[in-house]
Amino acid sequence: MDSADGHLDGAGDTRSALGIAWSCLAIIFACTWTAIHPNIPSEHIRHSEWKLRRWRLIQALWALMVPELMVMWAVQQWAEAQRVSEAYNTANGIGRGGMAALNDVEKNDGIARTWTSVHSFFLVMGGIINRAEDGTTQIVHYRDVVPQTSPQSSEDRQSLPDDAAQPPPFEWPTIEKEEIDDKSKGDALAKAIVVIQTSYFLIQLLARVARRLTITKLEIMTLAYALLCGMLYAFWWHKPYNVHRPISIRIQNFKPQPPPRKAASGGYLARIMNGGFVLNLHGSIVGDGEGLEVLEELNGELELSMNVNLHRVATISSFMTATAFGGVHCIAWNFEFITRSERLIWNICSALVTAIPLVWIVMVLLGYFVDQLRNKCPNALFKRFIHVALGIPLFVLVFFLVCAYFLCRVILVVEAFVLLRDLPPSAAASVDWTSFIPHV
Repeated sequence: MDSADGHLDGAGDTRSALGIAWSCLAIIFACTWTAIHPNIPSEHIRHSEWKLRRWRLIQALWALMVPELMVMWAVQQWAEAQRVSEAYNTANGIGRGGMAALNDVEKNDGIARTWTSVHSFFLVMGGIINRAEDGTTQIVHYRDVVPQTSPQSSEDRQSLPDDAAQPPPFEWPTIEKEEIDDKSKGDALAKAIVVIQTSYFLIQLLARVARRLTITKLEIMTLAYALLCGMLYAFWWHKPYNVHRPISIRIQNFKPQPPPRKAASGGYLARIMNGGFVLNLHGSIVGDGEGLEVLEELNGELELSMNVNLHRVATISSFMTATAFGGVHCIAWNFEFITRSERLIWNICSALVTAIPLVWIVMVLLGYFVDQLRNKCPNALFKRFIHVALGIPLFVLVFFLVCAYFLCRVILVVEAFVLLRDLPPSAAASVDWTSFIPHV
């Protein structure tokens, strides 16, 4: 609000477009870099410092382009870590319970064993390798701890109870939590600086709202990234950070489980409607480059795991995150724009980025019923009709929705920077913090 002399109430010194851009970019990159907790890199990557840095940078760039898929990854690993913890509790007679119930357990041999949520995440991220008697090594996978099944139809998969997991038929590894923490490269000081910097940014936004000072579109976009990174921190809170090498130990009676087989019924339409394109992109992100092994696990383990809804939950969580990400951009719906056309472009793109993931959620839910219909129908001709009548239109629809979604995302990023070219006085004004101090 302007005062009588034309000065903005609650405004201090002015700020430049370059200063706003650098501040927002610093927050986005810092939040993204510290929020991403990568898996253990493959052997051919961790033996080269250059490949390690490139691999880490690629994952950070993916997080900037598709942060919602990173949330999908975090949700998936958080759910798997919970199942690992429950399997350990069952194997050691602790009883049903989540990660909070894990504690020291003394077996009949008098040795106390401790398994924490950090251990569960470390196993899920490929951090434990079994060293066999013949000298060969094998990664202990999630499916080795929580045995998987391979039903032949979606109907059979849905008939599996949620508590169908059986204790693993081997002696659980004994690893000190301190040994895992020693491998983790999480810098408490660096994370504290990022948290302080982000908190100050959020306080600034609230102060600008309180003083009715304009918030730039780039700051709105930065807010969206900060919120998504906060979600990643929440789901990956106990996951070791930036570990490069696994721990090799000898596990008694270890029997690796084969990868789950894909259902014989196929489910082509369900693959489209359940977000198969998301899994493909997701696999290339969490993998080591080729992502072939990860893709195989995603296409099989996520769909055929004992928790039959894990794939759909992870996919829907990704779409809901994308909707929230677009919804934050809608905050600027009635903000001041330089031209009407730029306002229209921003509003249309924000609306599409918010709405398109909702359409995908509906498609995921419909995919279940379509898959059920195909499996229950014995008529091959009718199955072929469903394939042609629904499969082709859905493929075209998904293609255009994906193109429209990412095009709108790019436009929003470009416009957020372009709109800095001519800042209105209320946007260029910085917050006068002394105005919040009560005075007579």
